Amino acid sequence: LEAVNTEPHDANIRGAICAERVALGRFQGEEAASGARVVRIVCVTDNPKPIFPGPLCREFLTSACAPDAEVLASGTGDATAWVGAPLRELLPMPSVYRRRDQPAMTALAAALAAQVQPPDSDAFRAAYAAAAARARAQHAKQSSVFPILFAAAVRFVDGTVSCMHELKGIEYGCTADAGTLL
Repeated sequence: LEAVNTEPHDANIRGAICAERVALGRFQGEEAASGARVVRIVCVTDNPKPIFPGPLCREFLTSACAPDAEVLASGTGDATAWVGAPLRELLPMPSVYRRRDQPAMTALAAALAAQVQPPDSDAFRAAYAAAAARARAQHAKQSSVFPILFAAAVRFVDGTVSCMHELKGIEYGCTADAGTLL
């Protein structure tokens, strides 16, 4: 299986469809049903130094690859020099919702919500409350796209709080996360 892509990025690609996601999409469509599994992801760049998959791709890769899948990278500086790491080291804390269908995600979200308590600190309680209220307010508008909604808040030194919810897209890569939007 070969996937070729060219992608110009700066520091934030948000939802650009990168080579790793193209390759994994083809794998899921053509190989996964037969029981095949991904054991190695290879990234080659025209940059002199190796470049590993970005955060969005790392999260996406955890949806179909085992944590011990090897990720290898090489650049043009020394095309024979490869650096590698298991996926678990590139993304040590992937989403708790990975590899679950929507009913399982919804059940997990309910279980987690029952355990979560507001912060003890007065300084952070307002930010927590603002993010939770924002998520609840947007849930009815966006739950048809996906049943779980995330929001983020930041509390500034002067005590003001700013919050934002994610903007869901039908395709995972089109979703704009709350932290970026803040």
